[in-house]
Amino acid sequence: MLFIFNKLYYIELTLIYRIMKTKFFSPFILMLLLWSVIPFTSKAQTSVSFTGLDNRGQRVELHHVVVRNLTRDWSVTLTYPDTTFQISGTGVEPMENEYSRSPIMRVVPNPFEGRTSVIVSLPYSDKVSVNVVDMNGHIVAQLNRSLQSGVHQFDIDVQVPQTYMLNFKTSRDNVSAKMINVRAGGDNRIAYVGESVMPLAQTKSILQDVLETFEIGDRMQYVGYMSENGSYVSSDTVERDLTGDDLVTLTFPLWVKVLEPRHFMDTTLQLIPDGIECNGNCSAQQVVVVEGYPATDFVESAEDIQYVRLKLEHSFVGDVCIRLHCPNGMFTTIMKKNGSGSGQCASQLPSSSLGWVGTGATGAFFGAAVDDSGAGCTPTPMGVCWNYCWSEVENQGYSYANTAHGYVYESGVSGYPIDSTDVSSMSQVYHPEVSFDNLVGCPLNGAWAIDVLDAGVSDNGYLQEFELVLREDTVYHYAPQYISTPQVATLGVSYMSNTRVECMGNVTEEGGLPVTERGVCWSTTTQNPTIDDSHQSAGQGLGTFTVGVTSLVADQTYYVRAYALNALGVSYGEQKMFTYTLDTACVLPAIDVDGNVYDVVKIGQQCWMRENMRATHFPDGTEITEFTTSLPYTWTPGRWTLLDANVFGYLYNWPAAMYGASIGDSVLVQGICPNGWHLPSGTEWGMLISHMESQSQYHCGGNSANIAKALAADQYWMTSSESCAVGNDLSANNATGFSMLPAGEWELHNGQCTNFWTSSYQGLSSNGIYHKAQTMELMYFMPRLSTNTRSHNEVLSVRCLRNY
Repeated sequence: MLFIFNKLYYIELTLIYRIMKTKFFSPFILMLLLWSVIPFTSKAQTSVSFTGLDNRGQRVELHHVVVRNLTRDWSVTLTYPDTTFQISGTGVEPMENEYSRSPIMRVVPNPFEGRTSVIVSLPYSDKVSVNVVDMNGHIVAQLNRSLQSGVHQFDIDVQVPQTYMLNFKTSRDNVSAKMINVRAGGDNRIAYVGESVMPLAQTKSILQDVLETFEIGDRMQYVGYMSENGSYVSSDTVERDLTGDDLVTLTFPLWVKVLEPRHFMDTTLQLIPDGIECNGNCSAQQVVVVEGYPATDFVESAEDIQYVRLKLEHSFVGDVCIRLHCPNGMFTTIMKKNGSGSGQCASQLPSSSLGWVGTGATGAFFGAAVDDSGAGCTPTPMGVCWNYCWSEVENQGYSYANTAHGYVYESGVSGYPIDSTDVSSMSQVYHPEVSFDNLVGCPLNGAWAIDVLDAGVSDNGYLQEFELVLREDTVYHYAPQYISTPQVATLGVSYMSNTRVECMGNVTEEGGLPVTERGVCWSTTTQNPTIDDSHQSAGQGLGTFTVGVTSLVADQTYYVRAYALNALGVSYGEQKMFTYTLDTACVLPAIDVDGNVYDVVKIGQQCWMRENMRATHFPDGTEITEFTTSLPYTWTPGRWTLLDANVFGYLYNWPAAMYGASIGDSVLVQGICPNGWHLPSGTEWGMLISHMESQSQYHCGGNSANIAKALAADQYWMTSSESCAVGNDLSANNATGFSMLPAGEWELHNGQCTNFWTSSYQGLSSNGIYHKAQTMELMYFMPRLSTNTRSHNEVLSVRCLRNY
């Protein structure tokens, strides 16, 4: 990436103008002056080019670069899809440099479904190595060959849906590209197709003027961005003085260096053919190529081989012999065939002390094998392969072998264990029949092979995976730090008066960069307003915030959105609308500190929430602890029945409902309720009941006391045959819209009852241990609410009442 500053020499041009107005002026003098000035103007360019590298020295494709002149307070963003491009104010051809002579690699298509193609433009002949590396840093496929200069195509298959890194290495260059596989494919492999053509669209340049004021010596700042998984990853910031033409390397910290065992895997599916029918040529072999250790490193002890893992299925464990071969031809037998005699690997199964318990010579299977006796060398249908692990590392914690019944699998036993990879216990591994000490002296680098031999008759199986894990070494994990614009939600209007409206928002994610500004923007004419419209900021960072908007017009409709900014840009929440009115009685929803929005209902002169509280934080932001032995706490209703807290709300003990209030307080106790709301007292619940008893439309059966059906929701209640009970004919419920729900208490009575805390204190329990408070109670078979008294450590629902 290249851009060029152009500095206009206005001082010299001003001088020409002044000379033209004197008596000494002539066309010849003007020509001399222009001749003297133009060369300076053509040289008034400073070219800065960019290249992106990760922290392992591999090329990174730059999505855009932000250039800031810190001295003169301007910035410009350069964007283009290619890794290296030029932005020039001169219109000249792109300058050739060492990067334009490097290999260019494109993955087409990307993302892809199991298979893709890679096109590489190689400007010189060389030996190349192509590697596919998974997210754990494991090489899952590799190809080495010599190539002539030109354009070449490779086909790549990968098995697991995930992001991979494709690495193309020569003796001079190391180029990488990200590959995203979105669907399970076949075996991991790389195949060379042949010569190809590089798509022209991937190699073009762009010409663009960057006309900004600058001086040599200005302090400059450069940050690069790469596109990744729908977000961005930023480079380290480069800051330095502008001294002339410059090449800026932007480094991306994509890899984390750790010391851990190194994994090598082959996933090429192999048939394990029948031993007798195949005349001795009956083994399945998989090979992994170990590289990266110093050339002088050798196996020094059995524990250098952390473990060998095989994923296979085969009927009759006693038929199988397994050998591990190292690069110099040495091998060890990690499992022997059952029985004795002159057959290959003839010996006994390992004893019970080595993990093979309860097995007979013909009773144990590898995996959920298909036993198709008499199949010979003809492949049988593959069963389910399971993982088995051999190791001599004491307490090393690897275990893929089945531990559920103490054996691999015994035929005829119902409910045999599931795939051994699902075993949660990591305590059992299998020991090799012959110690890994047999391999002391083997070089670590090179081709390691596993042979699985069927030395029996009339059955076969499949070898699906071979994993070799060697001693600790430096391993790199791909772990980019993703950044994006913030995530912000518009919560809506929380308060309205004759002088102001309060709008709330919530910044839920910063996007990997600090949120430097957040607030609300609004408009009366434009939907989805932006910060170019009216707006008001409200601090920085994460969390909920409130903005007070004044100078509003009565009966005017307003469009509102919350916004948040970080260094990458601005994000907006969903648009909300409100009409400013001086009649504010119970028209606005309640919003708690977590951003939960509660519908409201006016009954008489009271404004109630029509939903149960479901906050997990108190109004000051303190988290409410889920049930512990200490107070206060909350409880998930119906935790054993998996009912949704979003419907029923949470249950709270009385100290949580009263948060921060004295036990003697009963009037306008905010407690757990949002700002502007309070925990109703017993007297205020009584006012609700009295109003409803005075309104005949809320009576059931002509009885003014039977008002419960008008308050209860029309669903979730257990049915009842009692006349006027809330559980009798649910469709007749909820005339008020209060929507009282049967949230129950503790894990009991969900669907049967509801209990609400009041702020009214009722003294100590008879044993002097517990404080008590008044509650409001309703059962599914009851036609009316009743008051009750409960201990402060019980858990009940909370409804809040608006302050006036």
